[in-house]
Amino acid sequence: MEGKSYHYRFLCIGLFLCLFQNVNGQTSRCTVRRLYSGGFLPDGKMIYNNGEHMTFYCNDGYEREHDTRYWCDSGNAVPSIPNCINTARSCSAPDLQVHMTPSRPRFPHGMLLGVSCEHGFELSTSQELPRCHQGRWNRPLTATCQRVSCGHPANASHSTIEILPGVQGYLHGTRVRYSCSDGWEIEETAERECVNGQWIGSTPECRPRVRIARLCPRPGYISRVVQYVNGLETNHLATYPHDELPEGTFLVSRCSLPGEYVLRGSANRTCFDGGWTGEQPRCVNAATRISFQNNQPLEVRSDGTIVIHPRGQLYIYCRIPYYSNARAIFESDNQYGPTAEYWDNYGPSTMVMSLNTPRTSHSGRFTCRSDDSTLSHTVHVQFAEIYCDSPTAPTNGEIQDYDNGWRHELYYMGKEITFTCNDDYTLNGARRMTCVFGEWSHPVPTCKRATCEELHPPTHGIKMGGNRVGDSVLIGCNQGYQLQGEPFLDCQESGNWSHPLPACVAQEPVDVQTPGT
Repeated sequence: MEGKSYHYRFLCIGLFLCLFQNVNGQTSRCTVRRLYSGGFLPDGKMIYNNGEHMTFYCNDGYEREHDTRYWCDSGNAVPSIPNCINTARSCSAPDLQVHMTPSRPRFPHGMLLGVSCEHGFELSTSQELPRCHQGRWNRPLTATCQRVSCGHPANASHSTIEILPGVQGYLHGTRVRYSCSDGWEIEETAERECVNGQWIGSTPECRPRVRIARLCPRPGYISRVVQYVNGLETNHLATYPHDELPEGTFLVSRCSLPGEYVLRGSANRTCFDGGWTGEQPRCVNAATRISFQNNQPLEVRSDGTIVIHPRGQLYIYCRIPYYSNARAIFESDNQYGPTAEYWDNYGPSTMVMSLNTPRTSHSGRFTCRSDDSTLSHTVHVQFAEIYCDSPTAPTNGEIQDYDNGWRHELYYMGKEITFTCNDDYTLNGARRMTCVFGEWSHPVPTCKRATCEELHPPTHGIKMGGNRVGDSVLIGCNQGYQLQGEPFLDCQESGNWSHPLPACVAQEPVDVQTPGT
C-alpha cells in the first residue's frame, strides 16, 4: 500500500520458539523450531496461528514437562514453552505435607523441588529444598506448611477477647469474639477472623449501656451483724442518713463479737438494679467462744480483726460447751504469744491467757478448740498502740476534752472530743468526732460568723430586718426625703453586709406653676 511502511522484528525465546511481531504491537503467528527429544504434530509443523493449539509429542524415555495444553496467544506460547524431560533422570513429586502442593508433577535432573502452600499457610523453614539427582531426591523434605500468624488482635477498652472453638493461637482460621464488661455493650460486629496474616473486620468498641440507675432500700437491723457502707469503718450502716443507697454502693458485714459468733451468708454485697447481690448475712454461735475482759478498749475492723489498745492487764478466755465432755485447748500461732492455763474455778472446759500488759508482739491468730479437735474457732487479734494526732481548734472556737484523754499530744483510740464556737459564731461541721484506728471519724469543723454588725437606720430613715447571716434588711426614708444607695442589704456568711448603708437626703422643692400665671 502506498504511503505506508511496515517494520517487523524477529524474537527468539529459548532455543526453539520464535515470534514474528509487528513493532507497532500487532502480533502475527507463532513460529517454532525443533523440539529436542520430541516434535510437533503433524510432523514438521512450524507455524501456528494466533489462538491455535500446539500439539507435540515426546520420544521414548521422555515426557512432557507439564501435563497441560499449549496454544499460540499473540505470538507467545501459553502457558509456557513446551519441553520434554528425561524420565530416567527426572524425579516425580514426593508425597507432601498437608496444605502443600508441588509446582509440577516431575522435576528434571538438577532441579530443586518446587512447592507452595495453600492460602493462609507459609513454609516453616528457610533450609534449601531437596534437589533431583539422577531420578532421586538428595534429601528428605523437612519443610511444612504452617498457618500464618495474625498476632494478638487489638484490644478494645472495657472488653475481653475469647478464642472460639477451632484453630487456636491467633493463626490463620482462628476466630475470636469480643465481649464487654458489665455496664457496657458492643458496637459493630463482635467476632473477627484471622485470614492470611490479617484480622478481618475492624476492632469493635464498647459503649456505656444506657440504663437508669436504681436505688436500693437500706437493709434493716440484723441481730449481731455490723455493716459498713463502702467498707469504711467510720461509716456504719446504722448511722447512714438516708433510706436508700445509690447503685454501686457495697456493704461489708461482720459479726459484732467475732470471738463468739461466725458470719454466714455474704460478707460483701453490692447494690445493683434496685436490689442487693448475694445472700443476707447472719451471725450464728461459734462452736467455741473467745472473750475478752478487764475493760480493754476493743474495736473490730470491717474484716473481723479484733483490735485491742493495751492499757493494762488483760484476760482472754477460751470456752467450749459443757456438753462436749472435752477439755479446752487455747493456743496462738505467734511464738511470742502468751500461754494459756486452766483455772480451778472454771474447770477443764475453760482456758485463760493472762497478759500483763499486752504488747504488740502478742498479735496473731488465737484458736480455741476441744482436745479432740471436733470443735474449733479462730480469731485474729491485733494489739496495737493506736493514737490520733491532736486536732487544731477551729478559728473562733475551741476543743472540749473533759478527761484529758491524750498522751504526748496524741489521743488514744476510742477517744471522743467536742468542738464549740465563740459567741456570735456557729459551728459548721460535726460537733463530735472519735479516734478510730488512727484517724478521726470526721474533719475538723469551722466556726462561721453568725451575725453581721448591727445596722442603725440612716438619719431621717427607717430599717426593717435582722442581722443574722442570711437575713436581709430593707432601708426606707421619711416623707420629704429620698434614698441614695441600695434599699436591700444582705448579711453574708463572711459577716459583712452586701452593700454600704444608704442615706436619706432632702428632696428639692418642685416649682409648680398654675395655668394663666
